Amino acid sequence: MSESDLTTPFDWHRFWTEADGDRRRSAHVGQYGKADLLAQFFETRGVPDSVASFGCGPAACPIELATRYPETAVHGYDAAPSAIAEARERIADRGLENVTVAVDHLPEPNVDRSFDLVYCYATLHYVDDVETALRELFARVADGGHLVFNYPNRLTLSTYRRLVRGEADRPLPGDPDDFRERYRLVFAERNLLSYDRVETILGRRPRSFWSVVERPDAPWIGRDNPLVYVRN
Repeated sequence: MSESDLTTPFDWHRFWTEADGDRRRSAHVGQYGKADLLAQFFETRGVPDSVASFGCGPAACPIELATRYPETAVHGYDAAPSAIAEARERIADRGLENVTVAVDHLPEPNVDRSFDLVYCYATLHYVDDVETALRELFARVADGGHLVFNYPNRLTLSTYRRLVRGEADRPLPGDPDDFRERYRLVFAERNLLSYDRVETILGRRPRSFWSVVERPDAPWIGRDNPLVYVRN
C-alpha cells in the first residue's frame, strides 16, 4: 500500500450512501448502548450542559442523548455529508430542538467553541495524525469537562490481524473483507496509542471509562478496544 493510499481518508460519504445491512450496522457509532453508557457516566460526573460527538455518523447517539436530556445542548460532527444529511432527517422527524449536526472532520475540526463533554468513539482508528486529533479534541473540552474516547493500540492490531486470517477468538462487528481497507492506518501501525502516549500528548493520565461505568459483557469490549476519559 502506497503512502498516498494511507493518507487518503476513508470515503465515509460513499460508505453511508451505499452500505446497508450488517455492513452499515458495523460502523454505526450509536449502537451497542452508547447512550446508556454515557448516561451512567453522567450519573457519576454530572449531566453536562453541552455535549459534542466527533465522528457521530448518522448521529444515533447524539439524538438519543438529546431525547433523554432536553436541557443539554447536543452537537454531532462527522466528515460524511451523507451521514449528516441522514441525521438531520432523523432530528426533524423527532422534532428535537436541542441537537444540531454539521460536517466537520479530524484531525483539525473547524468548530471553534468548547463543550462540557467531548465524545469520540470509533473515529481515531481512521485518523493518520492522531496526536493532533487528540490535542484538538481536548482543546474543545471546557474547564472541568471531560473527553471520552477510544483508540487503537497494539492489541487492536493483533486482533484485526487474527480477524482477517479467520482466527478471531470472539465475534466482532464488521465484514473481515472490509477490515484491511477501513483500518489501513491501524494495519500500517500509523495511529496506535497507549495510556503513556496519551498522557504525553495531553499532559493528563487517562482513566478507564469502566472505572466509573459498569462494564457490560459484550464482544466489542476488551483490552484491544480501550475506552478512556480525561478530565480538563
